[in-house]
Amino acid sequence: MRIDRATKMLLALIAAGLWALTFSMGGPADLTTPAEASTNTSSRAAYRTPQKPGVDRAGPRTPTATLPLRWRIPTAFEDINTNATFCTTVVSVLNATASLINVEVEWMQWSGASDTLRPKQLPANQMLHWVSDHQININPYFPDDDAGLEGFAGYVNVHADDPRILVTAIILCRDDTFATPLAKIRVHDTIPAFPVGATMEYFQAGMPDKWTPPMVTPEMPE
Repeated sequence: MRIDRATKMLLALIAAGLWALTFSMGGPADLTTPAEASTNTSSRAAYRTPQKPGVDRAGPRTPTATLPLRWRIPTAFEDINTNATFCTTVVSVLNATASLINVEVEWMQWSGASDTLRPKQLPANQMLHWVSDHQININPYFPDDDAGLEGFAGYVNVHADDPRILVTAIILCRDDTFATPLAKIRVHDTIPAFPVGATMEYFQAGMPDKWTPPMVTPEMPE
């Protein structure tokens, strides 16, 4: 019995000495490190930081429109096959006059640089549609001008030589390109458009400076 007890005590002392030696050489190994490292690696691969389109393009970026600014559309997108979604922006311009109007639609990058200028002549009392890119079916709209943009994120300025134009915009997304006739619509939303300068004054013409709420005249009982 005494021999067994002495043997156990000796083994315990050896184990304690090895444990102390391990700590003196830098501490015990971190058993959770491999698992955490593998989790972080997969996470970085799945969620990469996106980059806004257009930042790596070269060439002249200053605005090139020559006509007065009439409308501004603060949001416009063109995206092909992100999570099986294909989106384009449609800008519709209506000529509210009885004469021909020259119109320039300038697609501006998010950074404030000009991407492309698309001029057209707009006949009297007619509407034309400018699209960022006609890679998807934009029905029920008909593209009169295709800017051919890819990976676009920014806004749109609409210029014209006459302020009497009406502008609307929509973003249309489908689940496939124009090559698939049965591509379903995923998004069809209106984008706000704001009149600028003389166009805004044109819409305010004839309105009183101060608005007076309507007064209800009480009726006398019969």
